[in-house]
Amino acid sequence: MSAKHLAYDDSLEDLSPTARNILQAALAILLDEGLAGLTLSRVAARAGANKASIAYHFGNKDGLIAALFDVFFHEENRQLIDMAHSLPLGPERIEVALAHERRIITSREYLRALVELLPTALRTEATRRRLDELYKGYRRTVGITLDAESEEEYRKLAPLAHLYIALVDGLSIQYAINPDDEAIDATLNLVKQIMRRYVEEEL
Repeated sequence: MSAKHLAYDDSLEDLSPTARNILQAALAILLDEGLAGLTLSRVAARAGANKASIAYHFGNKDGLIAALFDVFFHEENRQLIDMAHSLPLGPERIEVALAHERRIITSREYLRALVELLPTALRTEATRRRLDELYKGYRRTVGITLDAESEEEYRKLAPLAHLYIALVDGLSIQYAINPDDEAIDATLNLVKQIMRRYVEEEL
């Protein structure tokens, strides 16, 4: 598997400039006003487009929300892979991965997007499936970051990937509640030790 190849379809690469502009407008509204402010009329006005254009590119509001998951979370996968594969496999790569995750954990935009989008995504089968694909892709990204080159190696790292992602989402909530909690950095240091030992034992 190529180091730069994401583990699920890179659908954002196929979007037209108009569709990308619509998504950026929708993301800005979501982060400023929450899901309540995310109407097709507001998105169209902010993007300088019309509702018919949104329907053409995304189908309906559910389709737009599914695409917002892509634009917000997909890019994080890409950045992590790019950063990790600029380094040789070893402790330094794990350090970079955890530094990347710390940035996500402390990002209010990440938590806001997750909290606003998740309930809606779980209500419809299509968006739930897309979210499932994104999480599978994120777990694959963890495997790629740690240099799992085969399906067998990835399966060995899959439990660690699940734990890793649960950590990010859970610590994001705890950081939002109390940014001064020193236990967050201590937790990340503990995870670093677990990752090093697990990789040494399994790969």
